[in-house]
Amino acid sequence: MATSKKTFSRIGLGLVAAYAAIIVFSRFVFAPLLTQTDIARLAETIGPSLTLSLTYIPNIIFLAVFWLIIRKIPRSEWQGEAMSFRCLFQIFVMMYVISIVINILGMTVSEAAPARGNESREMIGSIVSTGLPIGFLMVTFIAPVLEELIFRKLMLDRIRNCGEKTAIVFSALCFGLFHGNLAQFLYAFSVGLFLGYVYCRTRKVHYTIVMHTLLNTISSTIMLFAPAMKDDGKAVLIVIPLVLVIATLFVCGIVQLIRHLKRRDLHLDNTMVTCIPKEEVLQTVYLNPCVMLFILYCVTGIVMDLMNIHVMG
Repeated sequence: MATSKKTFSRIGLGLVAAYAAIIVFSRFVFAPLLTQTDIARLAETIGPSLTLSLTYIPNIIFLAVFWLIIRKIPRSEWQGEAMSFRCLFQIFVMMYVISIVINILGMTVSEAAPARGNESREMIGSIVSTGLPIGFLMVTFIAPVLEELIFRKLMLDRIRNCGEKTAIVFSALCFGLFHGNLAQFLYAFSVGLFLGYVYCRTRKVHYTIVMHTLLNTISSTIMLFAPAMKDDGKAVLIVIPLVLVIATLFVCGIVQLIRHLKRRDLHLDNTMVTCIPKEEVLQTVYLNPCVMLFILYCVTGIVMDLMNIHVMG
């Protein structure tokens, strides 16, 4: 298991280094711009669309630094399976149902705490509601592409041989922690389990990008049009079809969940000789010093968010 320990040490180091790079960038580059005057001046200089695009530079930095650290880890080699559109749709609707339930749970807990509410969700809503095409594109496509490359393509390619169950759960956990608050952690973790499964089965990251994009598009469309119903009755013409689509997906998802729970046909491959034994997963993966440092940092941030504690402000 020495190889597995080295792999997760490097993965953990990559995550810590990537977060450190974001902190440095945010502190010395973003922080000076986070005043209304500076943002307004910047928007006048380079335009509102480019100014808005700057908010995703930290994600690009995270991707670049993470890749630089882990690029020498040997990638797992396996033959992806063909997955039909029907099967992908079934997995998507199940993911959608679970994500809605988990999201409601996460928001309920967050709102009960002395937190800032759903600040990250509000930020996403404000980006979408700018009316700028780049804002909608960032949330619905650019973010999914960056996140799928980090947590599915780069990460699962290098830890899948440690056992698919271990790899998928670890990837989903990191994906959830990356979002930095309780509501989105629970939501992203549940979504990450399904996306990780699809990637391990197919080895096609564009499948997970499309599913992730579709999920974000539905949520962003709701954010965009729901508030408009209060002031513009015409929005009902858009919202009603959207509600029908959501209801249809929800019903289909419940049906598929019941079917798959009965049939148990979502299988994981844990037969590789390189799999980490079940009794060694905790020690090898989660008690790895670098991984523990990453988890500790993220959990601390989530707790601080719930308690409405600001370090820099």
